[in-house]
Amino acid sequence: MNEKKTKLTDGELAGQLRELRKKAGITQEELASRLSVTRKTINSYENGGSIPNSKAELLRIILKENLIKKNQQLKNILEEEDSVNTESSMLESGAERDGKTNIAVLPAESPVQIPYYDIDFAGGWSSDEIFSTVSPSFYINSPDFHRAEFACNLVGHSISRLIPSGAVIGLRDIQDWQTYFPTNELYGIVMENGLRTVKIVKRNREDKNTLILLPDCLPEYDKTGYEPEEVPINFIVKLYQVTAWAKFQRLTM
Repeated sequence: MNEKKTKLTDGELAGQLRELRKKAGITQEELASRLSVTRKTINSYENGGSIPNSKAELLRIILKENLIKKNQQLKNILEEEDSVNTESSMLESGAERDGKTNIAVLPAESPVQIPYYDIDFAGGWSSDEIFSTVSPSFYINSPDFHRAEFACNLVGHSISRLIPSGAVIGLRDIQDWQTYFPTNELYGIVMENGLRTVKIVKRNREDKNTLILLPDCLPEYDKTGYEPEEVPINFIVKLYQVTAWAKFQRLTM
């Protein structure tokens, strides 16, 4: 049976695929690789050709992800320029200086300490038990993790395009997710049977009682063929938003 196809006519994709792809800084070849299609197929999409629903959904996610990265890069550049300008201004106005250098001493930001637990998210631990009986291995004070409530490990390749296996992820408990949560973002999901996974989560427009869990796996790890899954909302007991991730080098003394 042929998969149902649809025109790219809704939301920001309507007639703007080529422009959005260029703004996101992605070539046709790169986009084709992410979608597991040919460059010729991408060219067809950009000229109004129809695409499978599953490809259209992944396309939106890829464009959103890369547009956010491009905006963040621009933000970082502007912040660096602001920092240089601020420091220069402080030097000219006789601001406090370090005794060993001629560089202005800027006020230190109060670090937020995020507890890190050396456990795998998919390991089936109880959050109530872990927080009351186990001490964190260390605390993370990186600004990237300030929105997280705690951090742990991620093992597995189902979202390896976004986060590599073995990374540390920062998680935030979404209390009233049944009422609202930002869709098409990364979440740690806890099932009623104790199973856990980290996937892109989106609402199912055709069935309000289920959520769709989307993988985003690198081709070299997709030997078993990761597929989108529909999960009943009443089967999900916890939803953690993935707010940050990092790879830490472990040093032994």
